[in-house]
Amino acid sequence: MVDTARHRFTDKAQHVLLHGIDTVTGTSDPIYSHHGKLHVLGYEAAIGIGEVAGHTLFRGFGRREALTTAAAGDDVWEGAAVSAPYPNQSVGEQIVFVSTSASDTSAGAGAQQLEMHYLDAAGAPFVETITLNGTTAVNSVATNVRFIQYVHVSRVGSFGAKAVGTITAYKVATPATVYDTIVPGACISLCSVRMVPAGKHFYMNYISVTGASSKPLSLRVTATSDDDGVLTPGIFLFNEIFEIQDSTATVNIAVPRVFPPFAIIKGIAISNTAGGACSVSYGGWVE
Repeated sequence: MVDTARHRFTDKAQHVLLHGIDTVTGTSDPIYSHHGKLHVLGYEAAIGIGEVAGHTLFRGFGRREALTTAAAGDDVWEGAAVSAPYPNQSVGEQIVFVSTSASDTSAGAGAQQLEMHYLDAAGAPFVETITLNGTTAVNSVATNVRFIQYVHVSRVGSFGAKAVGTITAYKVATPATVYDTIVPGACISLCSVRMVPAGKHFYMNYISVTGASSKPLSLRVTATSDDDGVLTPGIFLFNEIFEIQDSTATVNIAVPRVFPPFAIIKGIAISNTAGGACSVSYGGWVE
């Protein structure tokens, strides 16, 4: 022990105030304890509970069934197209929402409202609430949507209700160009495609994949950036590859992989035989 009054060692118990130096700001911050035990919280756990300013969780997850044998693979999402399209990357677009069921409406039994999580033309994140009108199309207020991160139901007709029909988010005047989908019986789009917001870097610390097809599948995470974290616009480079059959694989990444602003990350599935289903998820944080 240290006798703080005399600045010498002693066997008397003393209160010692510990401080740590913030490696970013250089400030000295107190370290707390409870019942005599130091509070030691890992960096990633602190991000997860919102204790690190400017850092937020970031992840993508998607599912695909009825896989094709396309040479370039299927994007892991629930849209009809093999590859998920994107809105105009220069100025963005207005988005149209519609359901195949009249029950998905403002006073219906199914999904009544949605939240669209998106990036605007400048790459800044926003959320817009969409009130559905069943089989009648509804336009978003935003006209500068550059990228839809995901869409989820935010209000339903009764506790536990879900989408009754297929809800699609598509290009104005072009219903065949679908950007995101919520399938019947779900409340969120399962699309593995994400874009890193402007001014942020994505630090990926895990990847998990599953395949249920009774055949070998090559599940891959791709991104429009290289291993040095340099953007490669329009060019998807393989970042991780899994060869699986009716199994699950998970990689916890000790040294997070870094993806730059505006990088697009997605999962793809390559199969030699049509049919089967798979899922891809990944996550980490942005700062």
